[in-house]
Amino acid sequence: GKALRAGGAPAGSEQEHRVVHVPWGLDHLHLHRLHLLAPHPLHLRLHLRHGLDSRQLGHFVITYHFFHWKKGTPFADDKGMYNRLTWWEQMDNGKQLTRNRKFLVVAPVVL
Repeated sequence: GKALRAGGAPAGSEQEHRVVHVPWGLDHLHLHRLHLLAPHPLHLRLHLRHGLDSRQLGHFVITYHFFHWKKGTPFADDKGMYNRLTWWEQMDNGKQLTRNRKFLVVAPVVL
């Protein structure tokens, strides 16, 4: 079997590595670029500021839903251990002020 850390998370989990944050940031930059390149009718063309606002609002709604509302995990191999916890509560075994949590709070504000 797999080695488990205290709390049941697999050792070497992707949440332990900083490199996970790089694709997350690149995805946001790519989505912004696609939004700017998407053809808009002249009367519906959004200014850059409004495009950023709508993207940030969409990001907020999606992250709030998945991190703070949705419970359980998308993986079947957890045997129901996390069915009562939101994704935010599961992250880093519930420890507060970890590097991952700080990144996920600060990065959207900076972007």
